[in-house]
Amino acid sequence: MLKRMRLTDDSVLVVENDYGFVGENNVDAQTFVDLGGHTLEIQLSTGKYFRNYNTTYLNGTVAITSGTGWFLTGGNYVTATNVDFKVNCALDVASPFQVRGYEANFYSTTSNNRDAPMNVSGVFKPTVAAYYGCTMLAGSTMDLTAWPKTAGWPMASAFTTGKTNLEFADSGEITVNLAGRDDLKALARSANPHLFTWTVADGAPVVPGADFVLDPATAAAGFRVRKGSTGLKLIYTKGMMIIVK
Repeated sequence: MLKRMRLTDDSVLVVENDYGFVGENNVDAQTFVDLGGHTLEIQLSTGKYFRNYNTTYLNGTVAITSGTGWFLTGGNYVTATNVDFKVNCALDVASPFQVRGYEANFYSTTSNNRDAPMNVSGVFKPTVAAYYGCTMLAGSTMDLTAWPKTAGWPMASAFTTGKTNLEFADSGEITVNLAGRDDLKALARSANPHLFTWTVADGAPVVPGADFVLDPATAAAGFRVRKGSTGLKLIYTKGMMIIVK
């Protein structure tokens, strides 16, 4: 197993068997990956696990490609506060996972595993309907520009196992980026104009304390968001202006 890695250029790691960053005791020892501002592509073979126990990733991008492989977070934590993850595999989040960016991309199954928190401080961008239910921190952005139209609204994960519900910070501001979408007026004028709904606990929605704002381009086009008891709704406010001289 690997314990430390430092990149000096964009690199590819081919994983044909269960492998990863694991310390001497599998749980207690720390492991480190310094990306050096580069991209590490991890090519997972079908059904294989890439394990990360108490791993700290630094400064760069991790792009995980797979048939039906698994990216596992284990031990007490996995932190990557200045790292963006582009994920084309299943996530097995057994310990808290802190990332800057999470881009959920296509792979061939609809299964994740377990339900430890995955905190996003930067940008969460789902390009497919199947994503791990992450927690958006204050100052983060939900980039829904590539949310598939076929998945519909309100957005919800198509995963059948593991954590599927989105969660949000108790305070602060979260940006919702809808720039360039051509289905917003139809959504705002529909009977159910929710972008997403809140987590339900004991039969009642858990309304986050965070505030939500739209990206500047969408706001300039006359759209607004409204936080309610059931979720975040998209509102279209632009109308006709009559000038009398």
